Amino acid sequence: MNLDFHYYGTYFAAYTAGYSTDEAKVIAYAAQFVDDCTTTVMPWNGPKGQISTGTTIADVVTNGLSPKPFSSEDINSAEQLWSYFHFLPGNFNRRQSYNGTLEDSSLGTKWTYNGSAREDFQLMCLPESKLSKAIIDDIKSPVYTDNLLEMIGLRMHVIADTWAHSYFAGVPEWFLNEIDLAAGIEEFYDEEWHPIQLGGDLDDPLTYTYSSYPTTLPRYVSPFYLGHGKLGHIPDYGYIRYRYHPLWKNQLDNEASWQYKDNRYSFIKAFEQMVQAMKSIREGTEFSQVTNPNSLDLELLDSLKDILSHRECDLSSYWNALIEQIVGEPLAPYKVNSWVNTCSASDDPSSTNYYRFANAAIAHHNFVKTYIETKIPNRFSKPFTVDGAGENRGCLDNGVLKVGNQLQVIIDGKVTDYYPNLIPGIEFIKLVASDNPIHEFNIIVRGSCIKGKWHNKLFFTDKTGDTYSIGLVDANVKNHVLKFNSTYSDIVRISWHI
Repeated sequence: MNLDFHYYGTYFAAYTAGYSTDEAKVIAYAAQFVDDCTTTVMPWNGPKGQISTGTTIADVVTNGLSPKPFSSEDINSAEQLWSYFHFLPGNFNRRQSYNGTLEDSSLGTKWTYNGSAREDFQLMCLPESKLSKAIIDDIKSPVYTDNLLEMIGLRMHVIADTWAHSYFAGVPEWFLNEIDLAAGIEEFYDEEWHPIQLGGDLDDPLTYTYSSYPTTLPRYVSPFYLGHGKLGHIPDYGYIRYRYHPLWKNQLDNEASWQYKDNRYSFIKAFEQMVQAMKSIREGTEFSQVTNPNSLDLELLDSLKDILSHRECDLSSYWNALIEQIVGEPLAPYKVNSWVNTCSASDDPSSTNYYRFANAAIAHHNFVKTYIETKIPNRFSKPFTVDGAGENRGCLDNGVLKVGNQLQVIIDGKVTDYYPNLIPGIEFIKLVASDNPIHEFNIIVRGSCIKGKWHNKLFFTDKTGDTYSIGLVDANVKNHVLKFNSTYSDIVRISWHI
């Protein structure tokens, strides 16, 4: 969704839910600011640990066109921004089944629908999920007393996006977000389907022409596969009814492989759900996971349908006209740097809207991450227990090391990063995805054979139970690379014998 819905639509939803105009303005600004809070605008005096909730299209394109592959760290960072704030995961109970390719080598390397891919498929964004309900119920906690309105606005953005962004995911994965362009993308208008042309510089509804990302480099992981990037802004427009062929349905017959989306319906459902959520928060009543379809009076429903009947990319003026009619005055235009500038110039930044928004973003990030961990155990790396630290034989057990994550251990009951010579001679260990067409994963072991010994031998066991070994015989400290293939690459045990 775009500013017209996130700002004007959210303001009107908040007012409809019973909030004052001043309260609704804060909620609306926070809802839109989720898209605009990038690393480049965050003020120097924001709260410790402030995080970005949005990124620029220019940055996505730059990263996508880079000859350097998207690193494991890039993948993790992208997931925690896009999934948490724009494509809230909703497929943990497998409401949507995978009917796509199981193996592919068309992009130069081998890809398989393995355990890791099955985990990623659970991150598909779907509306009315248990997580959607959980983030609303969580707002009622007294911990948000100081930044309640900012948290409401942030999560109204997230809730609204679950409708527009459904069937996509906030991970940069080919198998999840690729579109079969050759099979066609079509818009239904004037009682017939019209072919949509992608690749223009601007979006022009009159000619069914829309911009999109450039053609990606031949990779299975790319910034261009984040969310609905391959469809450009089509999913964000409230007027459009369209269909396309997602890769995750390409094993179905032609008719069944179409994915249908009617944004006129979805945007009204999003508005309804926001009103019900904000009423629930304000009144302290139960919030239903499934939206009540009869919650809006018919006159208001007709007004919303009228707004969404205009085949224009920006419907802000129509929203504001309705606001002026119902509220009595229009909503002032959104100013992207207003909260940031106020915080930057403040002698007491903690009293500003930006500061409260930033704390809400941190809390939301942590809440969603914790929720995902309960649904996909060990989605993130888990610290290892240690037996034989500093000794010539030992093991790290009962943990998980995932691609790109930090190896952590539990020492004296406390979690800490792996430290040099916990395994004698070894400075660090890292698991990364490989660009090698033969091997999918690399374990990078930096270290040397300790003095007076013939070799350091390390053994790594993955989640499938397969074990891989590497021997270090060089007395000089350097990177040693263990290459391997696996259907489930997480390392669950590391042992050594010197």
